[in-house]
Amino acid sequence: MTRSTARPRRKQIAAGAIGAATAALAIGGLLQPAVSYAEKVFDQASYDKCAIAAEKRWVLKQTTDALFADELKFCCQRSGGVWTVSSTGGGSCRAETATAETSQVPLPSQVATGPGQSTLPDLRKG
Repeated sequence: MTRSTARPRRKQIAAGAIGAATAALAIGGLLQPAVSYAEKVFDQASYDKCAIAAEKRWVLKQTTDALFADELKFCCQRSGGVWTVSSTGGGSCRAETATAETSQVPLPSQVATGPGQSTLPDLRKG
């Protein structure tokens, strides 16, 4: 009697497909964080072009005051800027300030462990 090799072959193909899918998901999970931490750069020309188009629509009464303000905020965010609201109710778009860390992270031995204790071990209140 001859034995059919179709069933073991299907199992091998199914196992290979599952293995390939698992590997693809693992690689995708590892590569994703690299994309999400891209540095934002403010593009002034892009903001100006978008804001001018929004202003033209506002002047022609195609948008309301509130929609015009929302469009300016959208233009700012799209171009990589930070929208700040002024005290007069308007707003402005600026480049995001640098966020370089200037303070050092303390070592565990420099952290106060309770009330009345100093941050350095040899300077505790006695």
